[in-house]
Amino acid sequence: MITRGALGLIFALVACQAPDGSSGGSAAPDSLGAARDTASRAPARGQERAPPVDTTGGSRLPSERRDAWLRSAFLPSTATPADIVERFGEPDRRTATPTANRHVPGQTDSIVTLEYDRGLRLELYSVAGGRDLLREAEVTAPGILESDVVDVGVAWAVITRRMGQPQGRRGGMPYYLCGSCMGAEEPVFFAVEDGVVRRIRFSYYVD
Repeated sequence: MITRGALGLIFALVACQAPDGSSGGSAAPDSLGAARDTASRAPARGQERAPPVDTTGGSRLPSERRDAWLRSAFLPSTATPADIVERFGEPDRRTATPTANRHVPGQTDSIVTLEYDRGLRLELYSVAGGRDLLREAEVTAPGILESDVVDVGVAWAVITRRMGQPQGRRGGMPYYLCGSCMGAEEPVFFAVEDGVVRRIRFSYYVD
């Protein structure tokens, strides 16, 4: 026979049980468990994800972007005919025009012109019995230079915003010079029509 006191004890034990059968007094609130999970997934101090790196050169000064472009956009002055063919393939046309050597009386050198139908013309000074020196290159179509940010077909306002104002004009064409380069000046000229670059001409020093 169950006494009144024993029956009260049984009711008390049943009341302390959670609906799933676990002890109600030892269960942690759901919000506390969620906080623990969030804390366990959070990165440790010093391991936070770094912000994305700006690879566009936006933090550079215009003069730095200008010089970087002038150094890398096209062929260097030391490029040989073999370098030109390696990069652009055989030209569609090649012509040679005789010219007198300014330093050696009686010596005839040549101005060699290489033309590519896709929008590129190069001139080399070919010394008789000597080297071929890159003298000029003119680009008249996009996709030939290493950069598509400063290129034929780009708005002039975009270029001046990126590289600053040109250092001067010659023959009505603005030009840029590399301010941090050593040696003779080798201006790069831009032909601008209706606010858009139509041609870019690279000039190289040849004495």
